[in-house]
Amino acid sequence: MKKILFVISNLGQGGAERQSMTIAKLLKDKGYNVSFVCWSNYRFLEPMLYAAGIPVDWSASDLSDKLEKISFFPSFIRKALVYFRVIRYIQKSHCDVCIPFMNQANVFCLLAQKYSFRKWRIIASLRNIPHFEIGGYSQTARLLDGAEFIVSNSVYAKDDWLKSFPCHSSKFHVIYNIVTLGDISSQYIPIKEGKVHILVAAGYREQKNLPRFLESLSLLTPSVRSSIKIDWYGQKISEYGIPFRLAEETIENLRIGDIITLHDSAMNIADLMNQSDLVGLFSSFEGLPNAICEAMSVGKPIIMTRVSDFSVLVNHKNGVLCDADNVQSMADALESVSVLTKEQLLTMGKESKQLAENLFSEDNVLGKWVELIEA
Repeated sequence: MKKILFVISNLGQGGAERQSMTIAKLLKDKGYNVSFVCWSNYRFLEPMLYAAGIPVDWSASDLSDKLEKISFFPSFIRKALVYFRVIRYIQKSHCDVCIPFMNQANVFCLLAQKYSFRKWRIIASLRNIPHFEIGGYSQTARLLDGAEFIVSNSVYAKDDWLKSFPCHSSKFHVIYNIVTLGDISSQYIPIKEGKVHILVAAGYREQKNLPRFLESLSLLTPSVRSSIKIDWYGQKISEYGIPFRLAEETIENLRIGDIITLHDSAMNIADLMNQSDLVGLFSSFEGLPNAICEAMSVGKPIIMTRVSDFSVLVNHKNGVLCDADNVQSMADALESVSVLTKEQLLTMGKESKQLAENLFSEDNVLGKWVELIEA
């Protein structure tokens, strides 16, 4: 069987990281020789890969840690040495197929092959690139000429990219994310304690639009405030620490702590989704939002902004839409879900689950990846 190398910056709890792990584990189960290389020291998902027998190389991350302790090394030299380590590892890996996730990983894989006598198949990925930044990716686009295939996880992202770089149309494929849910042990109690509970699994990056969402909460009437409870989950530490602390200050200043609670990342997010009445997403842009795909698979109604393939994911039968740049629109959407009954929530959840089964089935999605690997 072919040897497949996944290239991704870290194994944190982000959507791309979780999706790469899911695909890798399923390919391993099919008999492929699968491994990872990472260079940024976030290892949240590492235990699950090791449990599946998938090795992860952290030599570039270890090098970064060592160089940080040497005071006379400028930051740009340290980064260059770390990135060179990743590229050399790819060249020496003897992989048959290289699957990079996210743009930096694309660049490393394509440079590794460009300056190597040996060639291998590259299935590049384009995810989560804001439409207003695509014009700045011309150098990456030229490198992508060396990829055999380019995969996007949404039709929106594909169409957006091809508007600027139509030369890639013949190698572009859309493959939706696989949604795999572990055993769900939690019990769902609709409208617990008289409140509609909304879970958001989004993190604290700028694109997740938390400041504007918090502003929308301040617009809610007292009756709506008393009818909803929002739990927002995401990684508090590392580079997201500052926006998290600012969000806490905003909550205090706006006096909305009775409506929303900010949490750290959670391993059992599907269990927590199952306990909620709805799952929300209020981002300003997305690739394909894994949290929404997972929530649909759990059988939850959705409240989300008009990002990514929203028209495929949400219709009037399973959710409510709003605009990311309009705080009143978000407030109106929250008001509309605050009056949903138990029967309405259950009916909308069934519709979400049916949509998810059609869109994200393991056999369908994995089959498309295998087709590209074996083409």
